[in-house]
Amino acid sequence: LSLTPSAPGALALRNLEPDDPPSEAWRFRETVMTAMTAMIPVLARAFAGLRIVVRPHPSENHQRWRQAAAGLANVEVVHEGTVAPWLMAASCAVHNGCTTAIEGRLVGTPVVAYRPVTSPDYEVELPNQVGATAVDPDGLVATVRALIGGGRPLPLKAAERATLAPYIAALDGP
Repeated sequence: LSLTPSAPGALALRNLEPDDPPSEAWRFRETVMTAMTAMIPVLARAFAGLRIVVRPHPSENHQRWRQAAAGLANVEVVHEGTVAPWLMAASCAVHNGCTTAIEGRLVGTPVVAYRPVTSPDYEVELPNQVGATAVDPDGLVATVRALIGGGRPLPLKAAERATLAPYIAALDGP
């Protein structure tokens, strides 16, 4: 199981820091980050027999993720190498507006967009359009459980293929 946190949306053009003047974009991103870190222990308990790898976005404060994973034996925060091998090894990837979801689907990894809050102004739209969606912790656990039980690789669905076709060359080969 792999977790890929959020990347900035269309109006959140830079990394915001907690001491920045409050803005709508900052509040949205902070709400998403809080929800994403809060789901780590939920997933760790629900999937105690699985290794959960949290792979922070390069621009994020990795210490925040380490704090969320502290004391959870089956969770580790890792940011090394390229994302492709991690996605290929994952039984499922959880994200929020991260292009890693697109990469995951292209290699057959099931993905879940965890969207406890939404914003047309601040979310990255395309990654949230592939894979499944969950809006609360219980729904996330149920969705991940269903996806990891479905086998791999998970071929692109027709709707995912249609969504990605304008952006990805050679979805069907060379």
